[in-house]
Amino acid sequence: MILAIGIIALILVFVCFCRGKGGSKTRSNGNTLFVLGECGSGKTSLLYYLETKNLPKTTSSIQENEVKLTLKSDEKEISVPAIDVPGHHHLRNIFFDRITEAKAIILTIDSSEKNQIPGTADYLYKILVNPVYRESDIPILIVLNK
Repeated sequence: MILAIGIIALILVFVCFCRGKGGSKTRSNGNTLFVLGECGSGKTSLLYYLETKNLPKTTSSIQENEVKLTLKSDEKEISVPAIDVPGHHHLRNIFFDRITEAKAIILTIDSSEKNQIPGTADYLYKILVNPVYRESDIPILIVLNK
């Protein structure tokens, strides 16, 4: 449980940091946090946990799930749209159709399922070589789940 709280804190810091990140590449005009990964990697559970602070039972999705995450700091409160993109390889291209909306990406991996590694590596590669991504300053956080 302590590990889960630490991971959530890391994600929140990551998202807050990304809001003011600069760099030499073109800054992303997007404002959305995308949660990506293979089927069963915990994307939807992570998204709902970030939204409600309650860990849901096993969830599965065949369509995008969109929520608004509220992040609080000492000075202000930020509302961040977040989207969980289904992991099925036929549905993953939804992200590439919406990549210009991305402010940050969380890529989830079920670390207990070694057979997911090649598919996740392929997905990450497709993101990294995407021309829109290459010209942007969109950070990626890789989360090992379970």
